[in-house]
Amino acid sequence: MGRKAKTPWFWAQAGEYCTTVHGRRYRLGPDKKAADKKFHALLAAPDERVPSNTVRAIIDLFLDWTEKHREELTYVWYRNHLQSFVDSLPRLFSVERLKPHHIESWVDSHEWGPSYRRGAMTAVARVFNWARKKGHIERDPIYRMLEKPPADKREIVLSPKEYNLVLQYVKGDFRDLVVTAWETGCRPQEVRMVEGRHVDLANGRWIFPVKESKGKKTQRIVYLSDSALAITKRRMLRHPTGPIFRRSGEPWTRYDSSQYFRRLKNKVGVHYRLYDFRHSFITNGLKRGVDPITMATLVGHTSLKMIHECYSHVSQDAMHMRKAAMKAIASA
Repeated sequence: MGRKAKTPWFWAQAGEYCTTVHGRRYRLGPDKKAADKKFHALLAAPDERVPSNTVRAIIDLFLDWTEKHREELTYVWYRNHLQSFVDSLPRLFSVERLKPHHIESWVDSHEWGPSYRRGAMTAVARVFNWARKKGHIERDPIYRMLEKPPADKREIVLSPKEYNLVLQYVKGDFRDLVVTAWETGCRPQEVRMVEGRHVDLANGRWIFPVKESKGKKTQRIVYLSDSALAITKRRMLRHPTGPIFRRSGEPWTRYDSSQYFRRLKNKVGVHYRLYDFRHSFITNGLKRGVDPITMATLVGHTSLKMIHECYSHVSQDAMHMRKAAMKAIASA
């Protein structure tokens, strides 16, 4: 049975109205009247429901469940991967015909790095594991047969000189994203999701409520440098509702920033990730003397484990360690 259409609602994160028809989400634009017209046009369109034994139908069921039972960002992550995958298959492709090579061919058709490839394959694998547990299918067609690439454990720390080289080639919306990530140490998802309602201009910070913070145990506070604060103010004026960091009017996604960094590699010789700027903030801060407890608070960690891991980079810097040794005996 197909699901009924949902009355259009305003999706603050995207800054526009949306609806879901037969399990598929449609963006209707920021204008309410225009959104209502598009909504009624969708209802008048032919029914596009597909048989329940198809990959498309199972993915629709999974996304509908995820939208109801998981966080918005989780739903969007799955939706983006799964929409790409299902578009690579014939519309009525049955679950019984699905083999690992279908997933591998889809991944191979994109220029994705190891971590992104692994995430994409994981998203698809979870659909059929979920469907088997829920009783939608009798057998998971790819159970224990899909070979995922190993997770990319690389860790890159940019020096100020390397960061300044990056700045020579980044402009506009992407530059705002990079500068803010470098100067705050925020998580990539935090800079992508921050809205005007999260901003505390008087104290120069972003405040995410507990339910929107990682771990959902304490509110997350991101402290802003003068540059990051100026960028935040400017972007709030441009986007008073929804995410303030956008490119071409659309909220950033992980895939978008990855593509920008991929093109940047041709100019700087290194394929950076947005997370590398957070890692650099921590490592460079420790080298400049910020104590681990304060650093953990700045980057939103309740444990010092991750901060201690960053010390491995600090300890490999011979000049820094020699200066530390000299400082230790300075008063002797």
